[in-house]
Amino acid sequence: MSRLSDAFDRLIASRPAGDPDDALAVARHRAATARTRQRALVGLGAAAAAVVLVVAVVIAAGDGPPDDVRTGPADSTTTSEPTTSTTTEVAPPTEPGEAQLFFSPADDGTCAQVTGVPRRVDADQPLAATIDALLDGPTPEEGDAGLTSWFSETTANRLRHVEVADSTAHVDFDDFSSIIPNASTSCGSTNLLAQLDATVTQFDGVDQAIYSFDGSPEAFYAWLQRDVPDGARPDLAYEGADAGYVTASGAGVVITFGTRGQRVVTDEPAELAYAVGTGFVAYQRRDPTSLGFPAGDAGPVMAWALPPADPSSPAVPFELPMGDGADVATLLDANWVDGRPTALVAEGDGTAGNDVRVSLVSIDLVTLERTLVAPLADGASPRDARLLANGDVIAMVDAGNRTDLVRWTSGERTPTWTTELRRDPPVGLASGGGRVSLIERLVNQRPDPDDLEVTIGASDIELATGELSSPEPFGFQPDDLPGGAFPRCHDWWTYDVLVCATVGGPVDGEPPFTVDPAGATQRIEAPANAMVTPLR
Repeated sequence: MSRLSDAFDRLIASRPAGDPDDALAVARHRAATARTRQRALVGLGAAAAAVVLVVAVVIAAGDGPPDDVRTGPADSTTTSEPTTSTTTEVAPPTEPGEAQLFFSPADDGTCAQVTGVPRRVDADQPLAATIDALLDGPTPEEGDAGLTSWFSETTANRLRHVEVADSTAHVDFDDFSSIIPNASTSCGSTNLLAQLDATVTQFDGVDQAIYSFDGSPEAFYAWLQRDVPDGARPDLAYEGADAGYVTASGAGVVITFGTRGQRVVTDEPAELAYAVGTGFVAYQRRDPTSLGFPAGDAGPVMAWALPPADPSSPAVPFELPMGDGADVATLLDANWVDGRPTALVAEGDGTAGNDVRVSLVSIDLVTLERTLVAPLADGASPRDARLLANGDVIAMVDAGNRTDLVRWTSGERTPTWTTELRRDPPVGLASGGGRVSLIERLVNQRPDPDDLEVTIGASDIELATGELSSPEPFGFQPDDLPGGAFPRCHDWWTYDVLVCATVGGPVDGEPPFTVDPAGATQRIEAPANAMVTPLR
């Protein structure tokens, strides 16, 4: 990674005079013109993809770039002679499952030149598979041949969702801005967009692309210091399960990639699973012989990571190691933390009651580096917790006869804030799209004292202070739910729709379901008694 990164920094530092935005605009125009001509010649279909070209545009004359866009070594003196334009056409793929990835020549000084290299991709989902492959970056052989890119194994598996509407591809990523911060410079952003645009628009029916971070085009383009293009989708504020979800059940763990198919992580029974992007999973293995923590049949916490170099190769789950002295571990959440796939685990040195001492630990799913987030008091037990993108934790903690809502920051000896919950013990927490909510039962007495109305309420948590909003009721009755059981609603399926599982109902073997504020429920295609969570 360092050699390719250094070469890429030198590429940016050596760009000649001219505005890289102008170069990118010209490159896009030439790409569109050449793509139209090639499509007329070869008549490619949408599944086969691709017309490809290499465009180099150098703007002649003008002053050199300002220092703040030179991200390469200070002693770099490489320059390029200005030319008008250069176009090299590469034969388009003619077989399903063939596509081109576009990277930058190391000797390019325009910031906008890209070169296509062939890849085999999933023929059923060629656009998504090709973007996935681009995020892996060049192979070592391609790097030796002089190709560079912002993308590498550190940006792998960051595609959340892609769809095409009115000839525009809307491409949503997990936020990778902290991993490649120099891509936000003028030249760097031009090069990043040139690689993305050439790769995405090679496909028939795609004339332009609009990108977003975690559903927000504003976040992506603000990072690049550019305006959001016309046609951006404001309804992508939080896609939740539309981007995909992971299912944990007695049949194992399976990731569903929206409309892009599925991948089996394991066939061993699992209690709960979280998928971070499309390439990392943490799950709690089901083990009936274990005492569990809290008491139950939970086994060890497992992890699974898709090899970035060859996504088609099998990945083998492995057990996450516990800390010294820990006897049991419970998976609570997983998320991107500062750009790293991370699991949140509660580790205890006891099994029940006041004998248990618990610590909340975050674990990097790639390096296995551990960070102590919070040591809890003796006898305190986390009922539920959510891991924030900065590494902080919001948790519901049972301590004696009360339940507290607490926020911790790693490295701090005391909580940032504590909110005592005076109502009945809540059901749990739900998160999604930057929103963390307290889920609780709302009980209202009807005219008949023996006939109680029980519903679910979702109260948003003010993350800075711990204050709770008034609960938003979800107006359904347990009798109307699948199986007739009171639900355990544990995540936001989309921004205002909860995903729930039936717990303790008279009818066993019911699948999970979603519910909206109007009380409308919909079953999810999943095994009986499964737990499903949207991709993080």
